Amino acid sequence: MKNTFKILLFIAVSLLSGCDPIHGIFFINESGSNALVTIKLDTLDAEDYFFYEDGRIGDSLIINVPVGTSKDLTFGIGTWSDWAVENLSQSIEWLKIEAAGKEVQYKSSDALYQLFLDNRKGSWQKTAIEIKIE
Repeated sequence: MKNTFKILLFIAVSLLSGCDPIHGIFFINESGSNALVTIKLDTLDAEDYFFYEDGRIGDSLIINVPVGTSKDLTFGIGTWSDWAVENLSQSIEWLKIEAAGKEVQYKSSDALYQLFLDNRKGSWQKTAIEIKIE
């Protein structure tokens, strides 16, 4: 009985403290056509967050999201706490999504903050921001 308690305690501690998750933003294209995501970075704050080099042009990220696929930006170890979302939204000047003949823009840090908060995913640790492109 004593050994069972020790084993259960070890498993519980391991599960609760063992993983340092990677957090990211995932653009999921469900629009029926290719999508283009453009992120204009605030150059003063952006270097702390953005390491996406594939589509970087100056102070902007250009992300092509083919139909039926997703693209992700990863931000290292951590979760999307309210504080992390606020810092992220303040490091972006604007975000534009173009797909299926439509264009949606988020032009303020408040609009970006709400977009990111509304799309956080994860039950205990919020490790993903999933933005569906429709």
